[in-house]
Amino acid sequence: MDGLTIDPLLLILKSLEKLGFEWIPVFFTLSELWAIYLALHSIRRARTSQGAVAWSVALISMPLISIPLYLIAGRSKFVGHVDFRRKVGFEVAPALKRFKSSVEKVVSDPEILNDNDRAMSELAHLPWLKGNTCKLLINGTQTFNELFKAMDNAKEYILHQYFIIEDNELGHIFSKKCQEAAKRGIKVYLIYDAIGCYGVDELYWTEMKEAGVEVMPFHIMEKRTTRLQINFRNHRKISVIDGDVGFFGGHNIGDSYIGKREGFSPWRDTHVLLKGPSVLALQLCFLEDWYFVNSQSTTDKLPQLKWDWEDSWCGESDILILPSGPADDFETCGLMFNSAIHQARERFWLASPYFIPDGKIRSALITAALKGVDVRILLPKVPDHKMVYFARQDFYEGLQNAGVKFYLFEEGFLHEKVFLVDDNLAAVGTANLDNRSFRLNFELTGLVKDKGFIAELAQMLENDFSHSELLPPFKLDDQALWKQLLIRGCRLFSPIL
Repeated sequence: MDGLTIDPLLLILKSLEKLGFEWIPVFFTLSELWAIYLALHSIRRARTSQGAVAWSVALISMPLISIPLYLIAGRSKFVGHVDFRRKVGFEVAPALKRFKSSVEKVVSDPEILNDNDRAMSELAHLPWLKGNTCKLLINGTQTFNELFKAMDNAKEYILHQYFIIEDNELGHIFSKKCQEAAKRGIKVYLIYDAIGCYGVDELYWTEMKEAGVEVMPFHIMEKRTTRLQINFRNHRKISVIDGDVGFFGGHNIGDSYIGKREGFSPWRDTHVLLKGPSVLALQLCFLEDWYFVNSQSTTDKLPQLKWDWEDSWCGESDILILPSGPADDFETCGLMFNSAIHQARERFWLASPYFIPDGKIRSALITAALKGVDVRILLPKVPDHKMVYFARQDFYEGLQNAGVKFYLFEEGFLHEKVFLVDDNLAAVGTANLDNRSFRLNFELTGLVKDKGFIAELAQMLENDFSHSELLPPFKLDDQALWKQLLIRGCRLFSPIL
């Protein structure tokens, strides 16, 4: 941030000094006028009233800092999203047609789906599919053992997409596995987020490319307009092997995710190993993102993937793969959470490292608790982002008054993103309960209908709750004045985090 705002401003001020001090008031006046214009722009364009208020206050009160930040991070809609959707629809159409034809016989039976399930399918633009099997992976050791074993057994292709890939011991093992597969003649495709992997040495990617791995970053700049889009991230974590085995969930690639991050160990996360026709839905999401990051791509340059599903039945799970992001017509992620909460009759359990719900989600949680639903929110006791940590505390009192229970995980850092609705629906994915996941990030959630899997996930959460502290009644007015101001200030600026 300092390099983007403070240093250039100091240079400008020093230049003004050389011209004469009489220019400094003019500069500040023009900055304030520009800030007011941008504040009006944010009011017109912001997706939420909270976001408009946060940006307006920041711009008018701190124009020298906020103006550069708004120009970089204030965008509320992904540039080129209409053109992106149109072109993706055209280029990926053959694969989509083959996918739909292949899974036609394994579309979930209508009688097991309720109205909320059907609404989620419409949001995803994908069907619920039966005949899958899911294996719950509840730590990094399980996840990476299974992932690397699947990579070693690959016969045709490997697809990877991760928000963060770390240049450390586990990151090197991952790179080596990719290179070994490519040298065996396996087609390996990798998408990494340019912001999430900002600190990775270019040599890391070069070594993979030289071994034959096709590596592409998720762009931080929209090439047709050269406008920065740093505030948008591809937060998905996907691996697909041969169209037969898939992985999705909260784990990125790196030592942090096997508990080797100082101060955040052990690392508590959840991933899923997937087999069955829904793997094809997972790779369809990857294919769309691959097309997007490869802006020069044409149909014949897209990965040639398997779309014919040979085994009609792998297990008992009905699954919906639900991608979401700022290029969607609707706020898919927020609507998914809202729908899930509203259908709960007995329990709604949620684990998320970042909890800053908007007004609709907060109202849904309150309504569910007032109906007698057992609403539990599991959060990390040790925060990795202090501003988010303080902002979430402004929600405690109102939700607790309605009957919502907060649990603070005490054994390491909680990073899993899962929820459970009654005995009917389980979800594992990448989405947090915050503005970034709802409106700025490309996310992916796997929704599962399977009594066995749901029971296993419920047991996993019960174990997490047993290693957590039940938050006692929290009253903001009882906190020290400095803490009240800090909590309210962080809450005010939470929509632009």
